Amino acid sequence: MTNPETPQSQQQTTRDKFLGGKVMVEQPAKGRHRAGLDAVYLAASLPQSTTGTLYDLGTGVGTAAFCAAHRLPNIKAVGVEVDPVTAALARKGLSLPENESFADRVSILESNLTAKGSIRHQSGLGSSIADHVIMNPPYYDSTRFRVTPKSDRAPAHALDERGIEPWIKTAKDLLKDGGTLSIIFRADGLQDLLDPMQRRFGAID
Repeated sequence: MTNPETPQSQQQTTRDKFLGGKVMVEQPAKGRHRAGLDAVYLAASLPQSTTGTLYDLGTGVGTAAFCAAHRLPNIKAVGVEVDPVTAALARKGLSLPENESFADRVSILESNLTAKGSIRHQSGLGSSIADHVIMNPPYYDSTRFRVTPKSDRAPAHALDERGIEPWIKTAKDLLKDGGTLSIIFRADGLQDLLDPMQRRFGAID
């Protein structure tokens, strides 16, 4: 299957079902990160009673945002993605008939969530605009794990030298008082995650 709408010429894609076919995504067949069960688990972390505006940071082709919008009829979801190829596929995914029931409640924002605050704000990532933030950031620290630099998967799999800090900073900036944050991260990186969270959110029991 070929998608002619991507910023690059001729991107091979597949269409993949989630939640028993109730959600459909279009994603690169190879060369970039492909969505899996992590996105489903992330969407499932939100209670059924969840309402308000949800931001999915690093949404990729939109899988977690789509699954959350399908499960939770009283939310609006914004998927935030820096890669124009996957952002275009996420937007295309919203036009698929399987996603019709929630497509009008989901939007895709192309933005660099790790940029400095003034740039983020100009792109649409303002302060105190989210009731909930979910994210499945790159698992690996590029200063400690070997990452193939030529692969288009690298940005989705490895954090840069700043680590997880910019992601936590953006989440804190986005969230309203009393908002919630759900994160999927590797178990052996828990302390790497908790340190910036404590700096931004305060003590964690």
